[in-house]
Amino acid sequence: MTPLLRFAGWLCLVLLTACGDPTGKAAVDEEAQVLRTYPVPKGQTQAIGQALNQVFATGPEGRRIGRASYELPGQLVVLAPESVQASIAESIAGIVGSSGEANAMSTASLRIWVVDGRPGPGDDADRLAVLAPAIKAISGNFPGFGFRLVDQAEIAVTEAGHESTLVTGSGNAITAQLVDSDPMTFSVMVIGPSTPDAEGLSLRSMLSLPPGELVVMASLQDKREPASTGPAPMRFLILQAVEAAR
Repeated sequence: MTPLLRFAGWLCLVLLTACGDPTGKAAVDEEAQVLRTYPVPKGQTQAIGQALNQVFATGPEGRRIGRASYELPGQLVVLAPESVQASIAESIAGIVGSSGEANAMSTASLRIWVVDGRPGPGDDADRLAVLAPAIKAISGNFPGFGFRLVDQAEIAVTEAGHESTLVTGSGNAITAQLVDSDPMTFSVMVIGPSTPDAEGLSLRSMLSLPPGELVVMASLQDKREPASTGPAPMRFLILQAVEAAR
């Protein structure tokens, strides 16, 4: 069986047996969609993306449960539930290994969360649980603020130093490049859309990110009338580096 057929067949099996449910319906329906990028062999980018979309189109009860885009050669952008993403990563690793490009495709990844902070209530603690250490640190400087998760993504970055890009469902354009692996240093740019009451993100920085640690960047979001009083709303960019698997 060819790597692409194994890829599609394995994902079909995962969708049918997700979390012990023989229909896969409960697990997929209850999960939030997560956006991730994967480096793939340039010559197989379109074929892998098309195979993945075929699998997604035949989800539980015939409903599409994800989407893959492949505009850039060598990069696959996937929107799908977290449980499916884990299987996609494993399957793509098998394809990369069989293509002879394994050394070139060794990757780190950068996890990015966009969080709004405003006076008053915010999201439940459970929704922000993975960000708890960062939220606790931010809260010390912004007493009385509530925090709301507005966007999240994970972008794979090749260790060869090439730029990776993606645009999230909320319209935030992210570009990341791994400049050095010891310590892990990234060049990061995030450009986001503005709304009637908040300025869009416009951040560019060179960051040293110890793997696993949460690093916070902040941007003023004030588009209120000049006479407005009280604390201004803020937008926080929280980043976490993940080392390449060896």
